[in-house]
Amino acid sequence: MTPATNTRPAGRAPGNPGAPGGLGAADGSGAADGSGGSGDFSAAMRTPEFRQDPYPLYARMRREDPVHRSPQGIWYLTRHADVETALGDLRLSSDRERITASLSTRDGNLRDLSRLTNRLGRVMTNTDPPDHARLRKLVNKAFTARRIEALRGRLQEIVDELLDAAVAAGPTMDVIRDLASPLPDTVICELFGIPDGDRGHVTAWFRRLGNLSEDIEQAEKVVEQFEDYLSRLIHRRRAEPGDDLISALVTAQARGDQLTDEELLSTCFMLITAGDETTTNLIGNGTLALLRHPGSWRGCVRSPL
Repeated sequence: MTPATNTRPAGRAPGNPGAPGGLGAADGSGAADGSGGSGDFSAAMRTPEFRQDPYPLYARMRREDPVHRSPQGIWYLTRHADVETALGDLRLSSDRERITASLSTRDGNLRDLSRLTNRLGRVMTNTDPPDHARLRKLVNKAFTARRIEALRGRLQEIVDELLDAAVAAGPTMDVIRDLASPLPDTVICELFGIPDGDRGHVTAWFRRLGNLSEDIEQAEKVVEQFEDYLSRLIHRRRAEPGDDLISALVTAQARGDQLTDEELLSTCFMLITAGDETTTNLIGNGTLALLRHPGSWRGCVRSPL
């Protein structure tokens, strides 16, 4: 999991041992200025080596500087207890507009990336209370128990189809190519009612959206194209609702309140992008972990979920 990052709240810094929850260095001392003592870990996070295997760096951060402040002013928390404490502290903000403002005089790449993510609008993950509660309530209206249960059977069918195809192609299987990548692509397209003829373009956007930070100018073009497509799809669902998730979001109401067009677009974008690459990584890393721990693999075979 990527270390939690956030902007510095008013008042004491997370590195201060007097901060809520006792956030500080591994020995409890903490760095009052949050500067840490191990250089700029964020630079190491941009290397190919980190993308290949991030865990040694995470372990080093937990050992040497678990509450790390980068030269760009971004905090990295790598201990579970610290992350849990920070997430429960209302002085820390998830509001993208506030984060963008805090980066306005700092690193240019971070500023450009923050400007790009702001284009995605105000979604649950980018808002503070009370806006967060309002958006979450409306989105939850679309995720009914009936919808989730209906998805379970179809999900099993898709997995079976992908595994059967891999077995038929034999004798080896590429877990990412044959299962981890096409599974979320197919499920997301079906869940959102993406027409069959559009799915090739949509899944290509998924791949490119997974590298937003690689080329900001190119990423903005991809986001603009995908936003335009989603806007047209939302417009069609408003005129002719179906049984898909976009239609459910369009018609969701709570105490007479509904998602605005901007909120609909942002929410669809968030749900689509959040469920794609993360699922691929989960399946890939989970399979690798089980292969490295045969005892756990045998346990899963004996007692599958």
